[in-house]
Amino acid sequence: MQLTCPQCDQPITADHINIQQMVAACPACSSVFQFTLPEPKLKRRKARQPRRLQLDETEDLHIAYRTHFRLDKDENFINSGALSVIFTFVTILMTSLYLAGELPLILPILFGLVALPMYYWLGLIVFNKTHIDMDNISIKVSRQPLPNIGQTREIDLSGITSISAEETTASKQKEYDTPRYHVWANLSDDSRKLIAADLTEEYAYFIAQTLDEYLQQDTSRLAIDERGEDDEALFIAEAANRRENLNHH
Repeated sequence: MQLTCPQCDQPITADHINIQQMVAACPACSSVFQFTLPEPKLKRRKARQPRRLQLDETEDLHIAYRTHFRLDKDENFINSGALSVIFTFVTILMTSLYLAGELPLILPILFGLVALPMYYWLGLIVFNKTHIDMDNISIKVSRQPLPNIGQTREIDLSGITSISAEETTASKQKEYDTPRYHVWANLSDDSRKLIAADLTEEYAYFIAQTLDEYLQQDTSRLAIDERGEDDEALFIAEAANRRENLNHH
């Protein structure tokens, strides 16, 4: 750290600094001022790829992971499973009563129609994976193989400066045993867009790290390409000027 005088911008040598009292004296203009040391930046170690996460970088970047991988702790899965069993049992019971002539057919049909969407919801939880595809234009997030309306979205890379992971507010406030994280695309206007939600720490940081590295590489390639176009235009302009000068002579 190089300390400079706030009055004349002259560098302050170690002989004119009192580190105990955090005071410095400028030998050029004789002003005395206090200063503070910047907090050291904590560099996070490079995240390792989780064992159950698939990564493919052969062409564009592709990441896939099971959306719900802790079914024993997933409230949606447990509640949906319990309700599916209950509605199935009631449907079977009402069907038997219908066959005995004690109930109209509409009742077992209604309960069966309620049970079917619950089984589909269970299928979404058990079988679907989250897929993140990134190219030089956008990030696409989808759930596959079972169709899930409203779960597919596309994020334009225009204006995105970095990608990071952050623990959710609920996780901080409720102090979850297993903290949960979101992965965010940070924009140049200080806003951000959600990429992936409700992840464990190892998944969130690896995904954010991988996407950010790909983003920065793509930004560098774009800068080189633009520089190449500028150099080509400059070369053409210089050639035209040389021809014009020759014509004058």
